Parts: sequence; C-alpha cells; structure tokens
Amino acid sequence: MSGDQSVADRLRSLPLTGRNRRFVQYLIVGLVGISINEGLLFLVSGIGGLSYVIGGTVGRVVSTFVNFVINDRWTWRSYGGIGHRPWAWRATKYGMTRLVGIAIGVVALVAFVELLGLHYLVANVAAIGVGALWGFTASDRFVWQANRDGAVAGDLDWPAVQERLAKVDRPTWSVVAVSAGVFVVFSLLTVQLYRGYWTTGSDFGSYVHMLSTTLDGQGFLIHGKYRVSHPEGSYWGAHFSLTLLLFLPLFAVVRSPMTLLVAKSFLLASSVLALWFVARTHIRSDRLAGAVVLSYALNPFLWSAWLFDFQEQSLLPVFIFGAYYAYARRRYVAFLGLLALVLLTNEFVIFIVIGALSGLVVAAYRGGRLDDERWVLLAGFLFVLFAQVLSGAVMDRFSLYGGIPMASIAGPLKPYVGPRVGVGELLALGVRDPTLIVSALGVNLSDKLLYFVVFLVPVVFLSLNDEVSVGALAPYLLFSWFFAGRSIYYMFGAHYPLYLLPFLYIGAVRVVGRSAISIPSQELLFRLLATVIAINIVTGAVVGFDLNVVPVPTQNEHTETLERAIDGIPADASLLTQNDIYPHVAMRPNATYVVRPDMFHQYQREYGAITPEYVLYDTRLTGRPYDWSRAVQAAFGDRLGTEYGLYQYQDGIYVYKRGYSGRIALIDDDYEFDERFDAGEFELSQENARVVGDDIVGSGAGEGNLWFGPYIELPPGNYTATYRVNVESTGDDPVLRLNVGAGHNSRVVAERTVGATDGWENVTLAFTLDRPTTGVEFRGAQAGGNGTVRFDAVRVVLQSTDYETGGPGNGTTAAGSAVPPELWMELNSVPAEDDPSVDANESDADVNANESDAETDDTGPAETGGSGVARLAAFPAGLTTGPPPASPARPSRIDSDRAPSAEVSDE
Repeated sequence: MSGDQSVADRLRSLPLTGRNRRFVQYLIVGLVGISINEGLLFLVSGIGGLSYVIGGTVGRVVSTFVNFVINDRWTWRSYGGIGHRPWAWRATKYGMTRLVGIAIGVVALVAFVELLGLHYLVANVAAIGVGALWGFTASDRFVWQANRDGAVAGDLDWPAVQERLAKVDRPTWSVVAVSAGVFVVFSLLTVQLYRGYWTTGSDFGSYVHMLSTTLDGQGFLIHGKYRVSHPEGSYWGAHFSLTLLLFLPLFAVVRSPMTLLVAKSFLLASSVLALWFVARTHIRSDRLAGAVVLSYALNPFLWSAWLFDFQEQSLLPVFIFGAYYAYARRRYVAFLGLLALVLLTNEFVIFIVIGALSGLVVAAYRGGRLDDERWVLLAGFLFVLFAQVLSGAVMDRFSLYGGIPMASIAGPLKPYVGPRVGVGELLALGVRDPTLIVSALGVNLSDKLLYFVVFLVPVVFLSLNDEVSVGALAPYLLFSWFFAGRSIYYMFGAHYPLYLLPFLYIGAVRVVGRSAISIPSQELLFRLLATVIAINIVTGAVVGFDLNVVPVPTQNEHTETLERAIDGIPADASLLTQNDIYPHVAMRPNATYVVRPDMFHQYQREYGAITPEYVLYDTRLTGRPYDWSRAVQAAFGDRLGTEYGLYQYQDGIYVYKRGYSGRIALIDDDYEFDERFDAGEFELSQENARVVGDDIVGSGAGEGNLWFGPYIELPPGNYTATYRVNVESTGDDPVLRLNVGAGHNSRVVAERTVGATDGWENVTLAFTLDRPTTGVEFRGAQAGGNGTVRFDAVRVVLQSTDYETGGPGNGTTAAGSAVPPELWMELNSVPAEDDPSVDANESDADVNANESDAETDDTGPAETGGSGVARLAAFPAGLTTGPPPASPARPSRIDSDRAPSAEVSDE
C-alpha cells in the first residue's frame, strides 16, 4: 500500500459497510469540529472570561457549520444533490437536527461540570461524545437520507410535502387549530400579565435568574432567594431538574423573561395535539376523541397552572403523552427515552410515575401482555430507581440537609417528627400508629373530597376505571390527604395539575377506547362531555376573575414610573426587592427578593446580615390584590431610615440606598402634583356636618371635626393646599379651623383659622414634607364662633422640591416613619408552620423541598396560584399598607398651638 494514499482511499480499503464507513468519516470530521469547539470555548471562557455555557454554545454553533460543509463534501458526498437550493435545504435540515444536538450537548456539559466536577474543557469533550450518536443518526437518516437505497437528498420535494399534508384529515387540522389558538391566546395573556406586574418571583423571576446567572457565569441555577438549607442559592439544592437545562439554549438566543412564558405556552399547547394522537390510538370515534381533547384544552385546572408563572413542569404533559403514545404503539425504546425525560424533570414526579407504572403492570397482566412487556416495564422501574438515587445525590450535593420540612406536614403528625422528615419515616409512623393517619385525613376532609370531585368532573369520572390513572393518583392523594399540611396539594393548585392531568386523560381515553359503547351511548357520552366543556369555559372565566387576571392587568403611568426607578439603579449593583417586582429585575446578576420575612431573618442569623446596596419596593402595584412590599418592610424593619436612607421616591415607589443621608429625589425630574379633591371625597362628622348638594355644611360652634380625609400619599416637597369655603358669621370670632394632618399619627403640619368670608373664598395653607408621607388629610373643624361653614373642595399643588432635609430621620417609609412596630411584629410573629402564606404558590413546596422548617416556602400573601377554584388565606386579616381607610371613627387630632406652616417631625 502506497504511503501517498489519501484518508478516503485508506477508508475504502477497510472491510467496512457503507454505513459504518460513513460513521468513521463522521467521527474524523467530528475531531475537526472538536478542535474548533474547544478552541473557541477556551477563547470565549478561558481568555474572554465569559460563562462556559456561552463559550460552549458559540463553539458548537461554529463547529456545526464547519462540520456540515466537510460532511457534505466528503462523508455524504454521494447523497447530496447538486445546486445551491439542494445544498441550502440540506443545511437547513442539518441545522434543525443540530439544534437538538446543541441542547443535548449543553445539558451534558452543565451536568458534567456541576455534578461530576469536571474541568469545563474536559466536560466539553465528554458532552460532544454524548451527542455524537444522535448527530450521526439524524444526519444519515434525515439530512442526507442515506437509508433510501442510494437516493440523492436533493431540493425540498414540495409535491411530496403537499401530498403528506393532504393526507392529514379535517379532525386533526381542527385540533391543530385549537392548539394554535390556545398557544396564541395564552402567550399574549401571560406576556401581558408579566408586563402588568402580575407574575411573581416565586416562581417566574427565580427561573429567569437561574438561567441568566448560569449563562453569565455568575453561578449555577441561582434562584435569588434566601434559603438556610442551601446558602449557595442553587435551585438544585431544593429540586433536581435536568430537563430544565433544555431551556438554556433558547434563553441564550432570546434573552428575555417573555421567552420562558412563550415557551411554556408552546409546550402546553403542543400537549393538546399530543393528547389527540393518544386518543386516536384508542377511541374509534373522532367525535368522542375530539370531545376528550377539547375537555383537556379547556380544563380550568390546566388554565390555572398555565397562568401560574413558569416551571419546568410545563414539559411534563408533552413528555407523558409522548411516552404513553410510544408505549401504546409498541415503540418501547422511545417509551423508555421519554420516560427518562419525565423522571428527570422534577423529583416529585417520581412517586407518581411509580404508581402509573404499577397501573401499566396490572393492565398488562389483565390483558395477557405481561410476558411480552415484562422487560420494558422492569426497565421502567429501574429508571425510576436510578432517577430517585440521582435526584437525592444531586440535592445533597447542593444543599446542607434534606427531607420534608415540618411546615409541610399535617398537624396531627407534627408532634412526632423533627424539623425534617423523610417519606419513609412518615410511612413508618403511619404503620406504627394508624390513628394519626386517620386524624390527618380528617383535617378538612370535606374540602379534600370536594376538590377531588371537581378535579374529576372534566373527565366525567372515567379515569377512576383505569389502572394507570388510579395508579398515578394514589401516591399523590396519599401525600396530599394523609401527610401534607398544606391545602395547595389537595386543591390541585399552582402547577400541581401538570403532574396529574396527563395521566387523568390517558385513563379517560383508555376507558372510552376499551368500552363497547353503542351509538346511543356514544351520543350520550358526547353530550355529557359537551356539557362539561361548557362548564369548563364558565369555570375558567371565574378563575380569571378570582386570580385578578380578568380584566388583564396593563401597563400604566405607575408601572412606567416603576420601570424608570428600576432603570435608575445601576445594573451591576446589588438590589433586593419584592415578589412581584423581581421578574423585572431577575436578569440582573445581583438581584434578590423577599417574600417571607421569617426566612430572611433566619438566613441572617445563620450567615450574617444581608446588605444589598439598594432596596426597592412599591406600595401601589395593582397587578395582584396583595401588597408584597410589606414583606420587604418587615424584613428590614428599622434598618430602613437608619442604615438605609431613602434615595428616591414617587407614587408609592421607594428606592433605599445603603448609607445614604442626602435629599430624597423624585424618580421623575419633571414630576408634578396638582389635584383637586371635592367635598364628596371626604368623610364628615355626622354630629357636626351634613351634605347639602355637592357641599359639606356645618356649624362653627363647638370643638369637633366637620370633615377629614382623604388620606393621600405625597412625596417630599413644598406644597400649598387651597380650600374653597364660604363662612357666614354674625360675630368676630373664628368659625372654621383648617389644618393639614400628615403621617400615621395625623400630625398637624399647617393650620389656619377663618372667620366670616365675603361669599366663596380661597384659603391657602403652605406646608412642607421632608419625606414621603401617607395619611395626608385636609381637614376642617369647628373653631368655636357662631356661624355656618360650607366647604366645596381643596386643591393641592406641589410648588417645589427645594426643601430642607429632616436630618437623621431621612428615609422613612410609607407610614411616615420607620416600619410601624405593629406591622413588623405582626408579620414576623407568625410561626412558619401556622403561617397562612405557606399555602400559596410556589413549587418549592414539593416533597423533597430542601429547606429549613422556617423557610418551607417563599410563598406569601397570595392565592392558590392556580387552583382554578378558590383563593387561599393571605397575610393576617386587617393588615393594610398605604393610606388608612377613611372612617368617621378615625381620630383626627388638632393642635391649636401649631404654626400656620410646619414640617413633618422625625417622630
């Protein structure tokens, strides 16, 4: 053999089949790609200092293009059509397959670095190897179509495509239309909810921060919450989700929080089409199959989970439907592959899958298929075991301790468990003393039964006759009814429907498919499903109103001001904010948030004081009917106003800066305040005044109030309050006392007495506020003189912001001083296990949530987060922030020694 032989000649001389020869060539080309990939990774990450995820992605994109060119000219040369258009079509198909390959490679890269601790260059080579088999198979069979007996992969065969599309029947196109419709509607809706500040940090902002910090090399899946159990802040300390990394490439291409919302909508909309294919494998009647699918698409529990921010669980319906479809079509390798994706999505699903697989075993036994399917079902259980061991090991790697927190445990069981308890310990406890389990079941038993019935209505209870559905429901109900202490579980709230709905509808399809239903019975079942669909639509609308989704929150002047406040904070500064603002700052590397003050305080006790450069909260956000700012105020307490000075303020938006003691600036330099408050907007004393027409009329004789209110909030500055009054008197004594009260103690900051006027006159009081102040009143009271007072309106105008600062007291909160002690104590005195906010809306309430007892959940004053049925308790009743409610019973103190103009004191 000549030494001048080319590589191609040497390969042809080897005893290899055509496919094996192409595989060797593919590997050789891959070595070139690895060199390019590794070189770019080193340049971008090793020299450029960017995240290894970005470097790995850039390397893969460039090496993918180079590999295609070489493979097209050498490896599959005989299979490529001539011309630019065939080449472009092959390049397009190759790019499509490599998108999947890049995703596989990036996930493997992150897993090797974060789990195995490999150097990123070594991990990158291993990750490339993981994707090699996929890359060759996809290229050989799809891009160049070498399996077609030597056929040349040429231009896109439009006639063949059209012929294939023509074979798609009308029912399938109808389902495609429904799927596309819900995708568009929910994409637009969820994006608008985000823009209207309806979404929250738990769970949306946390995911944005996880992906951003991972891509930027600022950490691995850092969620931005304060958890004692995993101070590193990685999400894998609480939950293990490998498939979450599939969103990384997409988020890297389109760096926006809205990317995740659209991706979630696409996945859930795609599950509608996936269920259609599942239904057609069992149900002969397209009409009945369509009714089942439409029931799923319009299921209010699906809708509420859809609206509930973002979670990796949005992958589950597509994976579960796909896995069962492969199982039903006897494509067992695909079934096991998709089952692995299900198990690697979240550790909580493992227990549900155990039940579902057990149901498949029973069904296979009854159907006489167990001998044929024994190996695949056994492999499924081995996958479950592997996933359980892997998830436990990973969470142990990223957290200090694990187990279910006491706050998640049912009340009757709490005295018998420690701060942390495992599932095995709970089961053992139930075996030792079954009365405890019976007692736990009896807690809110009627509610548990009610929600279970409501959950089954959309499938008209058909799923209860199927082994798979019952198997999946059993472990979930065992936990939520017997062991869990939170209503969010048995209410099927938040994202939890995504675990169960696919199994529920698989069961319904199986029951309808195996039943010999006569034509009249089919018609009856169809009408029943149609009725349920109508009920779903009505219930979905009710859920929308209950969750404050309808009417859809929109951007307004206030949110625009808030966005300017956010933009005014340096992007690289450390910032702490509230739950519903966090999604809008989560792409900042040093942004965090607070929902539970007790968790925040416990973290500080363990690891020291938390000292961000800026603290931002907003007392007037209306995206949801809850004031999340209270948690931030309670978390920092009197540090706001001492350690942190108020840096900027406007319209209920507070920006504190650590160590700041200067003048409080308005967020907008051109801010103006000029408002008129008519008499009808004030409260009046029933004994001393009355309403006549549009005016308040009263007598001056006496010492009581005539009117008070309207309890507005004003930024710092110099103001005038101009009253329009008409005072009639027969003597020289003052008849009317006008004053301005400010702050939660209603301190008088300006006052003036008025005698008889010449008809309607304007009386002006000047006053100064050196800090944002709530509860500002423009009051009128009796001055003692005989006469009649008529009040029409008051006009309040900000004259200037050139005021004298209040010295050390600068930086008070919306209450007019440091956080009111009663608010701070009330928010922080609620035990974690009794805190009603525990039952709110975060995925970290899952079975293996690795957090301490006091930090079970970053949920706060919120509804079920998507139960689709009812709202849970919020913060303790009676807690309010902002202007106090106007009420005749509210005291209104008048100090006769006040000067006509005064500043708010530092009290």
